[in-house]
Amino acid sequence: MTANGAWSGARIINLDAQRMRKASLSLSGCGFLCIYHAGVCAAIKEYAPHLLKNQISGASAGSIIAAGIVCDVCISQATSFFLSVVSEARSYTFGALNRDFDLMKLVRTKLNVILPANAHELCTGRLRISVTRLRDMQNVILEEFCSKEEVIDVFFALFRKKFSRRN
Repeated sequence: MTANGAWSGARIINLDAQRMRKASLSLSGCGFLCIYHAGVCAAIKEYAPHLLKNQISGASAGSIIAAGIVCDVCISQATSFFLSVVSEARSYTFGALNRDFDLMKLVRTKLNVILPANAHELCTGRLRISVTRLRDMQNVILEEFCSKEEVIDVFFALFRKKFSRRN
């Protein structure tokens, strides 16, 4: 920050190359932030692509955006994906709270379309998903995936208890 409170990016530019190679990105949870995360990632992709070369971490909804980055999903396509889910929810009386609206099924279908067939290969070792193990309430980081379906299943393990009325 400068004396007048304005941000000065000079400090970022002066970071040594070694530190920049180690830098990684972490996206927080909160479904409402998905569009924000997508915009941030679009800016990073354009102005600081080196931040996308290392591991990318995510929790909850942030892990879906992180997977999209690791799999090099088009950010405008991902944004359209999230907006179509919102549009679908709004088409129901009471939106996502309507018992006939199946958020899990809709998101699973969209993720199957948007993620590449080799998503598990792209994500293993680069995508780190933070979850809480229910039996002991310990934080666990998942970073190895056997199939595209397993990557998607991890997202649903994150959301199932919060949002699904169908389990």
